[in-house]
Amino acid sequence: MQEDTHIKKSLDIIEGSKSGIAITSESIGILENTFNILSKKESELSESEINDDDYISIIIHIGSFFQENGENKKAILYYEKGYVFSQKKNDMRKMKLFLVFQAGIFGPAEDFGNLTRICDLHDMLGGEDDILMDGWKRIVELHKTLNMGTSKSGCFIATAAYGTPFDPKIDVLRTWRDDSLQKSIFGRSFIKFYYSISPPIAKVISMSIFLRWLVRISISPIIMLLKRKYN
Repeated sequence: MQEDTHIKKSLDIIEGSKSGIAITSESIGILENTFNILSKKESELSESEINDDDYISIIIHIGSFFQENGENKKAILYYEKGYVFSQKKNDMRKMKLFLVFQAGIFGPAEDFGNLTRICDLHDMLGGEDDILMDGWKRIVELHKTLNMGTSKSGCFIATAAYGTPFDPKIDVLRTWRDDSLQKSIFGRSFIKFYYSISPPIAKVISMSIFLRWLVRISISPIIMLLKRKYN
């Protein structure tokens, strides 16, 4: 009964926001409670009175509220949850939307490492161009040029497999690349070859639950081995 009350109040808040009613701290508390309830039974959303779009709206409202109030870490946390949920639904349009939201935090903060990873992830999804993301991509390219290509680029296949560029396991691979591979001719050649073939492979992987699982299983032993030195 209490769960139903939270859900009904959240739906009322969403409807009110469409009419220009401001989201308050109290409203966010209700939305967060509803999110916590629903996140435990995402697979059952179609059987409840709240649908996928309402669930996405709740995530966007919470993330936007925290972003507007300068709590960017919390905002990114929710935007990532929205991305992962959209990925489960194979909804590329919403996946790209949540990437744009994250770019809107990293870009103004001049966090070029994370902004680059978000742009790389956006490129994997392909499809129509996005004006906002295209602007961030141009900024990333300019930053790379000014810094003679020293910006940290993403690990395409691992990022696609884990569904986020921020998983600690991917950081292990990046550290291995930057601290070891980059320092040898063979390593740099391997990196160049990897970046030339991985984007289309990563795109296929990102759209398949089975392939994402298979890649994670395949690279886990490598990550465990490298973690001792490159964590």
